[in-house]
Amino acid sequence: MRWTWILAGLFTILFAILAPESVVAGGQASIDGRIVDSTTGESLASGHVVLTGSGLPDSAQAESDAAGNFRFPLVEPGNYQLTVKAPGYFPVEYDLVLKPRQPLVLTIEMTSHRAV
Repeated sequence: MRWTWILAGLFTILFAILAPESVVAGGQASIDGRIVDSTTGESLASGHVVLTGSGLPDSAQAESDAAGNFRFPLVEPGNYQLTVKAPGYFPVEYDLVLKPRQPLVLTIEMTSHRAV
């Protein structure tokens, strides 16, 4: 009987270590995005992205990389607002509803001040 409990404990520990992230994360979603110039389609590396909403105690922030990409992994399901700013561009805002285990992929098109 004692060996049964020991084996069950070892199995639980191994599962926690080796389980895929999606199993461990439960119902969490993710947001992946790319920021581009709305006229040229070129990537914007200087984007500042802020995520606020029901599943966050404070806002989460990300910066776009050289290819214009940003990521918010493991976000709780709920209602959110995504705000994107970049020097020389008008800010944009999106209202988002994330469902459990939803991978959301966005392309954010920003309009240059010069384009107006």
